[in-house]
Amino acid sequence: MMEENILQITDMPQQYIEQYQDEFTTSKGVPKFGNARAQIRFQKEWKDKGFDYVIHKNMLSDILHTDYLNDGIDYLVFFDFESIQNPVPLVKDAHPWQQIVTQYSMHIVKKGYDLTKHDFAKGRGGGCSHYEFIGHPKEDGYKNPEFELFKTLRKQLEDFGVDPMGNNYRVVVFNQNFEKTRMNEFVRYYVSHPEVTPDLIDFVNNFNNNVVDLLFFFTRGTFYGTNFNGRGSLKVVQPTLCEDEDVQEYYKNLGLPFDLKYSLDYHKEGALVYNGGICLDLYKSLLLRSHVAPTNNDPDEDEMLGQALAYCKIDSWGTVIIYDVIKHVLDGKIKLKAKIL
Repeated sequence: MMEENILQITDMPQQYIEQYQDEFTTSKGVPKFGNARAQIRFQKEWKDKGFDYVIHKNMLSDILHTDYLNDGIDYLVFFDFESIQNPVPLVKDAHPWQQIVTQYSMHIVKKGYDLTKHDFAKGRGGGCSHYEFIGHPKEDGYKNPEFELFKTLRKQLEDFGVDPMGNNYRVVVFNQNFEKTRMNEFVRYYVSHPEVTPDLIDFVNNFNNNVVDLLFFFTRGTFYGTNFNGRGSLKVVQPTLCEDEDVQEYYKNLGLPFDLKYSLDYHKEGALVYNGGICLDLYKSLLLRSHVAPTNNDPDEDEMLGQALAYCKIDSWGTVIIYDVIKHVLDGKIKLKAKIL
């Protein structure tokens, strides 16, 4: 196209888009570039038409009712991992550059939940509860935090009333490749480890099999925001939707007992951790310090780990709100300035 002096998206002939559309997906049909085709079509056909979103309603509804509102689904587990990696492993039983999961945040939501009865600060109420885990470098030392992490995850599901080995829940993540790969690696690396029992392996496999991907709502032009600019990451989608005037008006009228915008703000006053890179570096630095001076007490460690937990909580909470927005766009309660396909 450059040789033919085609330099702008708006100048792309339709045959090029059709000819190379397979390049946007993997061999298994999974979207490779989330909103690429939608962005091309927007630039060519929809720009300056006076709407903020393009929504393929039937496709959106199919995903919602298949993966989230199926009659056999009683719980949605909104879930987010954080991990570290290092060329020289910082914990036992790890490979060079292996991504070690150090923490998670999850919001478990019952069918028929009610956000107007939820206390965000306490993480309870309205059929929605928040749970979390983070390793403790000073206490763990060289022990791999993943062993305790997955045991804690299973116990917390049971505490909420979810059968960890059941099929009546879905694990909602944003871009499943990361979470599913981490769980597949855990099973592959530690299936014969003395600290990992067969029933724990069975649980991790079942939890992994129940994963659904919130990102699928935003691929292939199913739900495209003009301010996405062709991107589909959580850090783009969440603020774009939650800063929309129509979305804010809906939740304001709903009378939530908490500030929705503040609860989704990564840059709250005093927040030290506001992206995944900082979270990774923080945990690695604490782990390295624990190895260098294992007997020294670090008065700042608990506060720093708390900062990492607060960051991860916003990620999993953000997926709850994105799901809620999509659900109410489809049932007509949230009316966006959108072109409906």
